[in-house]
Amino acid sequence: MSRRGRALEELIIHLTHLTPVGWGYLACSALFACAIYGTSKKVIPNMIRKQTIKYYPNFEWAVIPQYGMSLSLLAFLVPTVFLGYFCEDSTKSDDVSFFMIMSSVFIVILLFTMLCSVIGMQCIMKNNGAVFLSRFSLLGLYKRIDIDYSSVEVSPDYNNKIPDGVITFNYNGGKTCKLKKNSYSDKGWDIIKKEPCNK
Repeated sequence: MSRRGRALEELIIHLTHLTPVGWGYLACSALFACAIYGTSKKVIPNMIRKQTIKYYPNFEWAVIPQYGMSLSLLAFLVPTVFLGYFCEDSTKSDDVSFFMIMSSVFIVILLFTMLCSVIGMQCIMKNNGAVFLSRFSLLGLYKRIDIDYSSVEVSPDYNNKIPDGVITFNYNGGKTCKLKKNSYSDKGWDIIKKEPCNK
């Protein structure tokens, strides 16, 4: 049996140790995660927007990527850390250790994935007539850029399904920025095409 198969088998064994209260606790955690799925996808964009307003209260516009990863999975994993406490007394000690370790590992992996995803998001903003770009917009950190408008190129996405799927341009003496349409709302993409890429 593969390592993944053994891990799944061990998980099933520990789940069989859950009491009826434990199954209810697990079901409530899952239902809560499902209930906040749509709302939780807006949490990070809203945090970025608040940071932008905090540091640039008079900005003309800001285009924030639509964060694709929902925080609902994290909301489900956190309660499972304590799932072992809802197991049968005869196996509780082993179950507590298993669920704490397993859930903690998954939480760390998920947080790392989310961090990489957030860092990869490029926010673009216009403030006092100047264009700013940020990869750390959760901290309110934007950098002013000078776009080489002669380098602006609008091209299809990689599957050639979206004619204007990618916008590429150079800035600050040769640095390249690539923005993908599927990372932004339609309204935000229209602003990007109209404002920073067409002086």
